Amino acid sequence: MTDRRRDPRRVGLTEDEQFMAMENLQEIQHLPSINPVNLDYFGLEECKSGYAFDPYVRVSYVIHFIRSGSGELEKSGKVWRVREGEAFVIYPGEEVVYRADAENPWCYMWVGFHGLRSDELVRSAGFTRDEPVIVCRDMARLTGTMEGLLSCRERIAAVA
Repeated sequence: MTDRRRDPRRVGLTEDEQFMAMENLQEIQHLPSINPVNLDYFGLEECKSGYAFDPYVRVSYVIHFIRSGSGELEKSGKVWRVREGEAFVIYPGEEVVYRADAENPWCYMWVGFHGLRSDELVRSAGFTRDEPVIVCRDMARLTGTMEGLLSCRERIAAVA
């Protein structure tokens, strides 16, 4: 029997004053390579003025939903201004930088996922590689869903 406290594949639960996340969910999935969409991680962050997530390349799709404030997404030399009520996607293998506005820093929720139909899901939402920012049609519903997921994080971590 594995001691789950030492298992590096254990689902991660992170929480502090400005940041909440469930991580490594892909580690507990039994058939991740054949599932249509697999949830890898999700979270919420209230960024401080000028906060930046430096260049990084992900292996999953990640969508950020902006709850409040604004910031910038930069990839391939192009910059998009992103604000409350909008979302941006990061594709696997893309190197991006995103940063909170100095005057009105954003609070965002994110979800990371992979799977056979992930690209189809992203396209059906309206994202493209050339236009990675969209307006969210129902931010209240998205916020409610994410808050519901975050409220379950201790139970998810307990069974993982």
